[in-house]
Amino acid sequence: MPRIHVGLHAVLGEEPEDRADREVMREELGGFFEMSPGQVDMVTVTGTPEEAAQRCAEYADAGADHIGFALDGRDYERQLRLLGSVRNML
Repeated sequence: MPRIHVGLHAVLGEEPEDRADREVMREELGGFFEMSPGQVDMVTVTGTPEEAAQRCAEYADAGADHIGFALDGRDYERQLRLLGSVRNML
């Protein structure tokens, strides 16, 4: 059976800088791929670690074996810590 790997852009957290970074991500990805903000939201992972864990679980339920993340937040180390929290919830 083939394995399914998914690569997603993400900005985790709910601090003001996270919300600002999320908007930049939406604009950049939306412009590059000619997608609406809603379409970008459907193919990215954002929000609290709990929300991100739920999205990851949905991908796993749909058959994804591995999920890789491009972390678009400006504080990369903080984004990694938040992603670690997501992993611990799965």
